[in-house]
Amino acid sequence: MDLRALIFAVAIFVTVSSFIFFLSTMLGQPRSVIKRLREVRKEVHIPTLEEMELAKPFFDRIVGPVSRRFLDVIVKYTPQHMKDRIRKRLTMAGNPHNLHSEEFLAIKFITLISLPLGVILFCHLVGLKSQLAMLFTMVFFALGYLLPDSYINQAIKARQKLIQNTLPYFLDLMVVGMEAGLGFDAAVNRVIQKSKGPLSDEFNRALQEVRIGKPRREAMRDIATRAGVDDLSTFLAAIIQADELGISIGNVLRVQAQQFRIKRRQRAEEAAMKLPVKMLFPLIFCIFPAIFIVLLGPAVLIIKDILPNIMGQ
Repeated sequence: MDLRALIFAVAIFVTVSSFIFFLSTMLGQPRSVIKRLREVRKEVHIPTLEEMELAKPFFDRIVGPVSRRFLDVIVKYTPQHMKDRIRKRLTMAGNPHNLHSEEFLAIKFITLISLPLGVILFCHLVGLKSQLAMLFTMVFFALGYLLPDSYINQAIKARQKLIQNTLPYFLDLMVVGMEAGLGFDAAVNRVIQKSKGPLSDEFNRALQEVRIGKPRREAMRDIATRAGVDDLSTFLAAIIQADELGISIGNVLRVQAQQFRIKRRQRAEEAAMKLPVKMLFPLIFCIFPAIFIVLLGPAVLIIKDILPNIMGQ
């Protein structure tokens, strides 16, 4: 082969190979494995424990641990009977905001301390006398102690009133279900599906407890304890007694529903009889003064203008 032809072929091969390599590099073809692994190591950063801790929100890092330590101290020095009483009252209130007894104690302690401190700071800024500042501090100290309890008491009363008002309707639906051929548990389950409220929630919880093996009479007694409503306790006692003696629960339900309808009507009549007495004070102190001003005001102004002329004559 001619030497010049060989050199020309090698030059063409080198030129074409260089052009192909340049194109592959410019068009983003896969690079070397070692270089790619280095880039992956740079992109994927494994954080340390300190970086992971600092990445959490401020509440989880600072406020949460301090609050838990504060709750532990409160729980440690709170008598057991007080925690049991608070737990029972929270259960009767329906566990508002999913509060536990420890959290309620913490809220009560915070209000007990923060309100008086706020009043002291306000009195210092305004410049009130020490006697008034002490009086306001004592008043707000009492309010800080009583406000959480008052809130729970109001929640208990509202829940009990709602249970008491929905009990006759609940029993009527149970009577209809049992007369249609359903058993007691099936009738209760059907009523729970058709109605909402604290009474349905309590019976739903009782049915779940019965399904996992708890005796029915104990589940019924627990409903009476959690609700704290006399009518509901009477009804559940009748159901337990009928179950123990083998009496037809359907007849018991029918009699109980009729009695509770009569009691609900009597409570409505009692509330209507109390209305005149409750309206007496608003009438005397709010409505009558306005009526007297509207009716007698012009006459008083006229008499005021005429009276000097009569006295002058």
